[in-house]
Amino acid sequence: MKEGTGNRKADLYDFIAAQHAQSWPILAILTDEDREKIVYAPDDYHWTVQNVVSHLADAESGMLGQARRASQGKMTVPEDFDLERWNRSVARKSERNTIAGFCEQILKTHREILEFLDGLEDPSLDTSGRHSSGDILTIEGFLRRIASHRMEAGQEMPSRREFAQTMQVNPNTVQRAFHELEVMGLITTGNNVMSRVTEDVERIEQLKDEMLDEAIGSFTEAIKPLNLTAEDVIEHLK
Repeated sequence: MKEGTGNRKADLYDFIAAQHAQSWPILAILTDEDREKIVYAPDDYHWTVQNVVSHLADAESGMLGQARRASQGKMTVPEDFDLERWNRSVARKSERNTIAGFCEQILKTHREILEFLDGLEDPSLDTSGRHSSGDILTIEGFLRRIASHRMEAGQEMPSRREFAQTMQVNPNTVQRAFHELEVMGLITTGNNVMSRVTEDVERIEQLKDEMLDEAIGSFTEAIKPLNLTAEDVIEHLK
């Protein structure tokens, strides 16, 4: 985030980063073995892990594109845009991708969202455009809606038994996963109450730093064979 950023933009940046920090560890442990597990079943339609992850990847990328076009004064979506038809086409195409592929797209879009926001001035956040659902949103509204796809701070989580039944996995596996999230400080659990996503901003910031350090470490190892100087790397990152 650039120095001298206004409070409104900084608050939005922190909100988006916090939502990602809370939900990414859950997305990151998913594999193709989880693809067909049903996680949500409203009415007669069953959402599998594949459906949810592909929807996140497509929706977040799509809304970022709409926000960008709004910032440029362009039409965000065609007047005759049909969201249901689009979602059906996305569902068909999703069969060709892997869970890891979708997660990579989600991570890439998240970084692009923060870069896009970093390049805006506070007044630009009030520029509006049409969302694919037909709603008229400001750029801030687009970015908050993207982040709100993820579980919110303080939100109550399903019980371990519900999680096990939904994901069709052994309850002991879910117990270990919850314990790991508690150790990481991502969820809190009190006596005789449901677990909740943490609202500890300091812990979230710490986790972001840890994820950044890990990403930088992996990046550094990957480019070692190229024998690049620090100046070369910085120039390519600009």
